[in-house]
Amino acid sequence: MARDRANLRIDLWADEDWRKLSMGAQHLYMLVLSHSTLNYAGVADWRPGRLAALTTGRTPDDIRWDAQELSDAAFIYTDEMTEEVLVRSFLRHDGVIKHPRLHVSMAKDYAGISSDAIRAYVAFELQKLNAESPEFALWNDARVQTILKATPRNLKEEVIAVGIDKPCAMANPLAKDLNSDPKDTATATATEAKASLFAVPDDEDDEEGTRKTPLPKNWAPTASHIARAKEKGLDVISLAEDFRLHAKANGRVAASWNAAFTTWLKKANQFNPQPATPTKPAANSPWSKEFYK
Repeated sequence: MARDRANLRIDLWADEDWRKLSMGAQHLYMLVLSHSTLNYAGVADWRPGRLAALTTGRTPDDIRWDAQELSDAAFIYTDEMTEEVLVRSFLRHDGVIKHPRLHVSMAKDYAGISSDAIRAYVAFELQKLNAESPEFALWNDARVQTILKATPRNLKEEVIAVGIDKPCAMANPLAKDLNSDPKDTATATATEAKASLFAVPDDEDDEEGTRKTPLPKNWAPTASHIARAKEKGLDVISLAEDFRLHAKANGRVAASWNAAFTTWLKKANQFNPQPATPTKPAANSPWSKEFYK
């Protein structure tokens, strides 16, 4: 049976984590939840370009930023390699386990998941529901029992374990879509970022506060960022400039800009798997001596 509607609970708006999300993240969640590719296991195709094309003024980068915010709050999980996205609480709220026949479709859709991580996350959610409601008939189906025996992974627990227990790493207020005019435009220069490099703490994941703010003018990659970029063969100077300009031009706000840039580096490595040749800075650059020693 093909899905022809999305089940969106009204009490979602009473959830504090949901209300902390930006408009862009909330929009993306509802977009995925109502997308035609979403199956009965709660997994949909993850193609940022196609998702961006469904809304005027959106870009693939906008979709990725909003997805990161949702991921940081454990609402979704995206697998860039297999191009799949999981809506974590889908099985709990869509009514699949209560339907007399939909569990068959759910088991088939589970078997078709390519991502090992997503299969493990789905298995955990189903096993948790089994423990809470053992009286439901679907648990007797051999196909469902296969999922109950699968090795599970708790997505929400993993997110909290790495210190991202609130939706703050990459918040996008949908400034472009609302025709707003961000006052803080891309006026900061590369010189400012490079000059302040060694005043930045080494710990790239230090919590910078719970209040979301625009990118500070004196922000620069940390020593940990530089080490990560060198290890992956990435041009950290160029990537930091791209990151700064993207954040400023699109009116981004975040509670932890260091964590946001860590994610930016991870994404850069995914989209550019071949090691890049770093751009050699000018002779008078404060980066040159330290970065290339």
